[in-house]
Amino acid sequence: MVVHKQGRHGAPRRSGGFKAFVYALLLHLVAGAALFFSFRWSWDQDQGGDKVIQAKVVEAPKKAARPAPRKKTETRKAKPKPRSKKAEQEEARRRALLKKREQERRRKAEAEKKRRLAEEKKWRARREAERRRREDEQRLKEMLQAEERQRQEAERTARAMAVADEYKVLIRQKVSRNWARPAGAGTGVQCLVRVRLAAGGEVLNARVVRSCGSPLFDRSVENAVYKASPLPVPGEPELFDYFREIEFLFNPED
Repeated sequence: MVVHKQGRHGAPRRSGGFKAFVYALLLHLVAGAALFFSFRWSWDQDQGGDKVIQAKVVEAPKKAARPAPRKKTETRKAKPKPRSKKAEQEEARRRALLKKREQERRRKAEAEKKRRLAEEKKWRARREAERRRREDEQRLKEMLQAEERQRQEAERTARAMAVADEYKVLIRQKVSRNWARPAGAGTGVQCLVRVRLAAGGEVLNARVVRSCGSPLFDRSVENAVYKASPLPVPGEPELFDYFREIEFLFNPED
């Protein structure tokens, strides 16, 4: 049995029902708050999860690490599969063909080299023969020219000697006309005189080179040569070369 307390005016108190109401209200508020926070937490987790998935992680650059040594199993090459007999025959045929082509190329190169050497040898031989032919022709030409010069020189010499004999007679005659016999000179006396002349017959020097035995007679002959200057000489310049220095025998009885 519930005993209701009475108030100051005798009315019964309702404290028990009010408390129950307050407790029920608080219970509903706590339940609602719990439900609200539970829903909010679930929504935040969902939104936070999406953000984590979309975020990019940036890491600081690291030094390149040395590559780890490869395992022996990685370096091993796969063993070649054995080729078929047909493939081996094809490979052998291909190698034989390449070898044959290489030999043919070398043979042609060697033949071309020999041909060039032969052509060069022939060319050198022709050039040497041409050089010798020109040298022989030049030597022959020089020999002919030398013979021609000798022949011409011999002709000039022979002519000059013939002319000299003629002019020596004229020279002796002119010297004799200018000679004065010294006192006491006998007959049959003669001497050899060498005379050096200038162009036109001018006497440059006169000297007795073979004496007659009398110094007085020799000096008289030299004086006669100087007095007879200029002596008669040929007017042709090429013949005068033979009269630059002459010798003649002086004999007053000639």
